[in-house]
Amino acid sequence: MRGSQTPRLRVAPEGREDLADMAIELAGMYGLVLDPWQQYVLRRGMRVEDDSDMWAASRVGLSVPRQNGKSALLVARELAALLLVPEEQLIIHSAHLVGTALEGFRNIKGLFENFDDLGRRVKRIREANGEQGIEMMDGSRLLFRARARGNVRGMSPQLLILDEAQILPDDAWSAMLPSVSAQANPQIWLVGTPPGPNDAGDVFGRVRSSATSGKDERVAWLEWSVDGDIAVEERKLWAQSNPALGGRIDMESVEDELHSMDATTFARERLGMWASDRQLAVIPGDVWAGLAVDEVPDVPISAIGVDMAPDAARVAVAVGLKTDRGVHVELADITAASDSTDALVEWLVSRAKRRVPILIDALSPARLLIPILKARKCKVIVMSGGEVIESTAGFFNAAKEGTLSHFGQEQVTESLAGARRKAIGDAGGWKWDRKSLNVDLTPVMAVTNAHYGVVKFGAAKVRPEAGKVVML
Repeated sequence: MRGSQTPRLRVAPEGREDLADMAIELAGMYGLVLDPWQQYVLRRGMRVEDDSDMWAASRVGLSVPRQNGKSALLVARELAALLLVPEEQLIIHSAHLVGTALEGFRNIKGLFENFDDLGRRVKRIREANGEQGIEMMDGSRLLFRARARGNVRGMSPQLLILDEAQILPDDAWSAMLPSVSAQANPQIWLVGTPPGPNDAGDVFGRVRSSATSGKDERVAWLEWSVDGDIAVEERKLWAQSNPALGGRIDMESVEDELHSMDATTFARERLGMWASDRQLAVIPGDVWAGLAVDEVPDVPISAIGVDMAPDAARVAVAVGLKTDRGVHVELADITAASDSTDALVEWLVSRAKRRVPILIDALSPARLLIPILKARKCKVIVMSGGEVIESTAGFFNAAKEGTLSHFGQEQVTESLAGARRKAIGDAGGWKWDRKSLNVDLTPVMAVTNAHYGVVKFGAAKVRPEAGKVVML
């Protein structure tokens, strides 16, 4: 499987691409043969206006997962700045960390050291710590600096390349932007990956938003990514977001990452998913919808799952039934019973009797029901942390294998869409967690408990109730 050579998001102002073609040819002369995707980015980012030599895009943003080859792309752009664009007398390559800046320096330094005709055009190569750079005979300079040291401030480059742009604090951006904007025909490249939850990614995100919204017509944005309600295991998504897949990135390496990262991290780091686009579902929406049924056999309730919101404002009760397909789960209509604890207990007791297990997470606020239900002789299963982990894995696997059914209730569907994995321990275990505070997780917790109850503790014989167990 080969990676896509065109980005999912591609916004760029119109213009001539002859200078980009020259840059691609120049790179090839020195052994830097660019992939089609790298050429695509250069052609969009280095467009010039039809009626002038001004850059069509004053800012160029590139978001692509790691290890796809952005370093070679930046070398080609910097080589063009030094040899093809005489107006770009000061070029600064800035990275968040010293190590990344040094790597960029080494990548292009090798060309000037290995090719005599390039070397003859160099006045000096500075390698002193923090002062790495290349100065050409015509006076143009390419400097490499780490933003973490704050040593980009005060410089006035015509070309500013911001590597690791997902970590670009507002204060650093504000300090650099005025000096760059004062140049006659400046260009800024911002290159990185989607910001993580602890990254200073607001600047990178604003550039992305200004391009994709059409608010700024002088911004180019190229992005290899996925969005929407996805399953991270789908290989076609790997190809969509990694142009170098099948080349410098092999499938086995991506599979290793899939198994070593949680789904959210994998979606961001390897699939290029931005948080603003994230509808990442543990169980994709189309998979969940495919498990919906209109009716089930008139069979007894085999287990009941209960969960309560952290503020105790909402309670969800779900029932599980044994069917030929496997296990059917659904939310119970407890509207009349939700007004008081006593009414809820009576509802549960009347349906569970002494045989149907009622499953409650030991850490759920619903644990307040445990002593009351036990006093009424109900069979209460207090789920330990290990059983909670086992229940979520079982529910997930049943959905994936198609041995689970439901009635497509909106409350469960919305709860599931707002749920994410929360890793527990180092053995790959996980439990349900909320993507945000406004997600009601109680429905998905209740049906998960009910499913686990049927599989592990399901009652053998209980008098069936007429019709569906619930009507919502």
